[in-house]
Amino acid sequence: MEVTISVNEEAIPYIERNSKQSKFRSTVNLVEEFDKRGHDLTIIHPRQIYSVDELVCTPYQYKFKNGKLTKQEGEEMISGDVFYVNHVAEDSMNHGLISYFINSLYSIEKQVGMMVNDAASNSYRSKEKQRKLPLPWINSYSVNSKEELEDLVESEEKIIAKPKIGARGMGVNYFNGLESLLTFDPFLISNYIFEKYMPEQVEKRYIFLDGDVVMTRVMEKVGKPAREKGGEKTINPNPSVNEMNIVKTVADITGMFYGCVDFRQGRVMEINSSSTSVTSGGSPQINGYSGNLLYNLKSEVVDAIEKKTR
Repeated sequence: MEVTISVNEEAIPYIERNSKQSKFRSTVNLVEEFDKRGHDLTIIHPRQIYSVDELVCTPYQYKFKNGKLTKQEGEEMISGDVFYVNHVAEDSMNHGLISYFINSLYSIEKQVGMMVNDAASNSYRSKEKQRKLPLPWINSYSVNSKEELEDLVESEEKIIAKPKIGARGMGVNYFNGLESLLTFDPFLISNYIFEKYMPEQVEKRYIFLDGDVVMTRVMEKVGKPAREKGGEKTINPNPSVNEMNIVKTVADITGMFYGCVDFRQGRVMEINSSSTSVTSGGSPQINGYSGNLLYNLKSEVVDAIEKKTR
């Protein structure tokens, strides 16, 4: 099976084994699983792609074979059996680049056998589009100008501002008074979603794969608002039936093959693509992991993809 995986530029040193940190451990796990099973694996950056005569191409690619990553120069059309959208250049915080890549997925989809997740599903990486789904969201606010944001904050609301497309908490802001607006660029308002701050520092994640919930976990959040870090993570021993039903609804409406839904205080925070693995956290690095491995779904994910492509 010919597989292409899109990754953020920051992930390459981790795949090359030039870093032992755990930041992209899940990406490495996925790459290694495809390689272990003998699949022909290509890795690209979202910023590489461009169109030639209505075909989406790359100027160079990385090949991963037998545990080794090598760069291959030369223009190639994106093709093959599977295109796995692992990252969409979230690390760049460049909304133009992210939007261009996601829009290009509709063309790439015509050039490959299967896309995970498909182009329409990946459009739900935008929190703005997610908010149009009929789900019990955390309350959000329509903010279109500096004056509207000032009025909202002045009304004594505690507000979280999240990039419409982002990852790992990058670019998140917390406002609890007019002084807290001083470091925020009002020209970026259109790139953000503004929602009510939920003080409970616990998040629940439900991971789904091909229509079924395959993992649930609880994560403590530690630190100040908008600067929170993931604390202890545990398997959720008693997942909410109502939340499980919401997750299945999300999978059905969005058409996502593999993803997750995050909850806080019983309200939906956001819909994400999901990592294949996570560590419990809270302890020194062990074999490249930060803490003990809580779960690893790489085999289940690749199994499901192989089944779909038979």
